[in-house]
Amino acid sequence: MDPHASPAPPIAAPPAAARPPIPGQPLAIMMLVCALALLIGTFSRSWVSWKEGGGEGGGIGPAGAEFCMRDMCTDIPWSVLESARVKMSGDISVLGTLSMLGGLAAAAAAGLCGVLILTRKPEKIPVKPVRAALGAAAVVMAFFAMRLLTSSMKIKLGVSYGTVIGLGAAIAAVAIFQTKVMPWLAQIPRAIAGAGPGAPMMQQPPMMQQPPMMQQPPMMQQPPMMQQPPSYPCPRCQRPLVWVAQYQRWFCEGCRDYA
Repeated sequence: MDPHASPAPPIAAPPAAARPPIPGQPLAIMMLVCALALLIGTFSRSWVSWKEGGGEGGGIGPAGAEFCMRDMCTDIPWSVLESARVKMSGDISVLGTLSMLGGLAAAAAAGLCGVLILTRKPEKIPVKPVRAALGAAAVVMAFFAMRLLTSSMKIKLGVSYGTVIGLGAAIAAVAIFQTKVMPWLAQIPRAIAGAGPGAPMMQQPPMMQQPPMMQQPPMMQQPPMMQQPPSYPCPRCQRPLVWVAQYQRWFCEGCRDYA
């Protein structure tokens, strides 16, 4: 080998690709907004309200009831509302407790759905439990609101903001999950969603061109080097990565996650 020959330049590493936008990000934001609204409605005591003379009034919601006099409010037990003075039916308190439990479950389901989409793990969304939690909450909350408005209590009740926020969020979460999230989940490639054997093969990226080798002197000319395709190991398990053309990203079949 000629000691005066110039060394071959090092092969440059492939440039880092720009991180693509999160698929389904608008759906995740809508589900998280529904989760927040469900929490507000669930802990509200103003699904219905009443007012009396002298600045007195109050409200009833899944979290219970309250009595307000001017700027001060105190909680009222369900037993007081079921007394002879107010004559609230006993099934309303049961529906209120069920509405609170259903609202918390629906808020957790909607929040989980939004978080998994934002973290690029939509295949881990438990579709059936989420759909069941959202549907049950919407049904129970609707019955609770209807019983409050049709009850024969001695106080005159009117619709308040809690019904709009809580029941509206439950219905919106069901509609968004059924008509938006579930069809979008069905379009995720089976190979990425962990379908297992029989999933379609992912498209390989085009081969990266190697920089030309510097010409050696005629006396010490080396035989031409055979061009090898690039191989990028997973930084976690060191298995070869696979290129997903749809998302323009490298995917590890061992870790079941993007690199």
